[in-house]
Amino acid sequence: MGRIWVSVMFVTALSSFDIRELNHGHLSWVHSLAVLTALSLVRAIWAIRQGNVSGHATAMRGSFIGLVVAGIAAVVTPHRLLNIMLGGWFT
Repeated sequence: MGRIWVSVMFVTALSSFDIRELNHGHLSWVHSLAVLTALSLVRAIWAIRQGNVSGHATAMRGSFIGLVVAGIAAVVTPHRLLNIMLGGWFT
């Protein structure tokens, strides 16, 4: 399950760089979250290959928490698609 999670997160992080409609064709601050996610995943893989289970768990936990925070931010930020789809209930 962990390998599937990491694979999906890498695909998601990389594919986010193709989404530029929200900032007139340019990258936005949100893309820095994709870089942070990728770095966290690389750190987790490196840690587990070194036998550092605690470091691996910390990096994976951070990756998950980052995902949750980014999701919440996407919902509560005005003018974002998820916020609009939910009728602006969270703003």
